[in-house]
Amino acid sequence: TTGDVKWSFGCPKPVFSSPTILPNKHICCGCVDGCVYVLTSHSGELVTQLETNSSIFSSCAIAEITAPPNHMIDDQNKTFAIFCGSHDCHIYCWEYKSKIRQSEQRESEYYCKWKTELGGE
Repeated sequence: TTGDVKWSFGCPKPVFSSPTILPNKHICCGCVDGCVYVLTSHSGELVTQLETNSSIFSSCAIAEITAPPNHMIDDQNKTFAIFCGSHDCHIYCWEYKSKIRQSEQRESEYYCKWKTELGGE
């Protein structure tokens, strides 16, 4: 390795959280603009941005969701959740699911599973 920068991604506002590596090899990082940016690890290309209603200062936590018994899964078929707190006094949970359609084409998505208010002001 040369120590050269492989890629970079410019967020519109400052980033105080540390990047988190996801089970599907994507990377996510929260930003003060209120979004969690999900990027490919090999090129830094934007996969999606997950929105909250206020600034994010903390890093995301990840939890893999266990597959049913005798269910074969690979790194790309894992289902997992991304948890992140926001300055809007909510904790958000986004879930990632990947499916292979009948046409053998993979369909993946991140979606907001829930958010809960912490009762702050």
